[in-house]
Amino acid sequence: MTHDQIAARLEGFVRRQFTVTRDDPRFSRRASLFRDGYVDSLGVVELLAFINDDFGVEVPDEALVPDNFETIDDIARVIHGLVNGRREHGLTEAPPPPPPGAPRRESSRDGGPGSSVRA
Repeated sequence: MTHDQIAARLEGFVRRQFTVTRDDPRFSRRASLFRDGYVDSLGVVELLAFINDDFGVEVPDEALVPDNFETIDDIARVIHGLVNGRREHGLTEAPPPPPPGAPRRESSRDGGPGSSVRA
């Protein structure tokens, strides 16, 4: 998926979810979504959920800074890098979440290789 395809999907979501009209002269893929008031703090949560659901990636906390996550173009760049990183590591989609109440699998850093801990 190209940067432009990702940006188009993000733009469509933002326009639908946050009621941005086609004739809004201030809105573009380079507009500040947060400073210009298009997306508020609750909207960030909705945007992150959309990214996870639609692109199958989670945005790391370190990417959630204005230099990386301010405009549609910025966010598309982050997603593009995450999607390409997944391909480079042989991953094609996000792993499914465990069912509620299922034992949680810990990494070797947390509880030793293959250890399971009940949630």
